[in-house]
Amino acid sequence: MIDSIPKLIAAVIASGAVSASIAYALFTWLGKTWIEQRFAQRLEAYKHEQARQLERFRYEINSLLSRITKIHEKEFEVLPVAWEKLNNALGYVAALVARLKTYPDFDRMSQPQFEEFLATCTLADFQKEELRRATNKFQYYSEAVFWRQLADSKSHLGDFHNYIVQNRIFLSADLRDRFTEIDDVLHKALIETEIGHGGMSQELVDRASAAIREQTSSKLAEIETLVQKRLRYEEAL
Repeated sequence: MIDSIPKLIAAVIASGAVSASIAYALFTWLGKTWIEQRFAQRLEAYKHEQARQLERFRYEINSLLSRITKIHEKEFEVLPVAWEKLNNALGYVAALVARLKTYPDFDRMSQPQFEEFLATCTLADFQKEELRRATNKFQYYSEAVFWRQLADSKSHLGDFHNYIVQNRIFLSADLRDRFTEIDDVLHKALIETEIGHGGMSQELVDRASAAIREQTSSKLAEIETLVQKRLRYEEAL
């Protein structure tokens, strides 16, 4: 309807039904109305498009914030568990490679004392029976304890390693690198200790023990600082 107004005015003038001055006034009024209506239509269309774009941007921003929030929530879940698993693994490996170890003095034990010890020690039942029959009880017990500690160390270190691998996408790059570094140190120490013990190479065992003493403490401190920073520990105090 609005688009036909200019044609209607032209038709009226052509027919001679009105004077030129009246036609001009009519043209001016109708033209102004037509322009205003056209402007209003385009303004409304523009507002509609802007509203549509704004809604799309709001949806994209909310989706992004939702993903970020979920990632942070997962990170808050992963870091304490990773820290716990790391300390468990480190404790087992450190105990395995320690230079100084204490063992029971079987030669000074009475039979009742020895049986009481067997009842509370962590050896398997078949190992307890073999220990009873062993001529050199110290040698048998120290060997059995070593291989049990090695198995436990591998199990806990593997648990820590797998957890880091499975959740690495939720770790910041600096934390991921530090966890990987200390994981490598612990794995290398285990390998050298096992080879050194099996091949009777004290040098390898000593090197593994030195690596745990000298390298893990600083790396553990770095990880602790980074974890507290990511968890905003100071803000929670």
